Amino acid sequence: MKILVLSATHQEVKPLFGKLKPEKQPEPDLRRYKFEDHNVNVLITGIGSISTAYLLMKFITGEVYDFIIQVGIAGSYSKKLGIGSVVHVLNEQFADLGVEDKDDFFTLFEKGIVSPDRLPFSGGKLVNPVDFDPKIIKDIPRVSGITVNCVSGSNETISLYRKKFKPDIESMEGAAFFYICIMENIPFMELRGISNFVEVRNRKLWDVGLAVNASNEALLEIIEKIC
Repeated sequence: MKILVLSATHQEVKPLFGKLKPEKQPEPDLRRYKFEDHNVNVLITGIGSISTAYLLMKFITGEVYDFIIQVGIAGSYSKKLGIGSVVHVLNEQFADLGVEDKDDFFTLFEKGIVSPDRLPFSGGKLVNPVDFDPKIIKDIPRVSGITVNCVSGSNETISLYRKKFKPDIESMEGAAFFYICIMENIPFMELRGISNFVEVRNRKLWDVGLAVNASNEALLEIIEKIC
């Protein structure tokens, strides 16, 4: 089996490196590993949708993967998902892709510019079609995500996104990842560790290390079960 693990930064997947056996010298963006008899490649895309989309398409065009897992940190909109929690994202939305009209914000679907059910969308959302075996994802909470180009840090923006999209978590890459995997018909999973709550920005309250360690531990367990 050939698995691609996708992460925005080295830091977000660093604990995984020590658990896998290097197969070749690292390439600029890609590291190749062996896990038992299976190939596990780790791709570092950089932060944001554009870099994620570019590098993901670059590598899946040149190689065939059986499964792709995106792992990283995220902000939580729900106090039920505390810092250090790990979540499995079922659907994604591009939260800042739309039209401002005076004091209102509308999605492309609300303005009738794009059909909410045109592939890869379903009801205006990007929905993971993979029906996972409960044994693989165990008791990891299933959540809805939004993807933004600018991390939310003001009450106005947070209130807008919370009301319009009803998200559980926020990241900067998830929707681009969903879009490509759905369009290319590649089985996939988005796994996130909660590093902070989405609130007026206060970096002192974040715990990136805890989120990274928790998400990587869950990632390794999932790879073991898939392989």
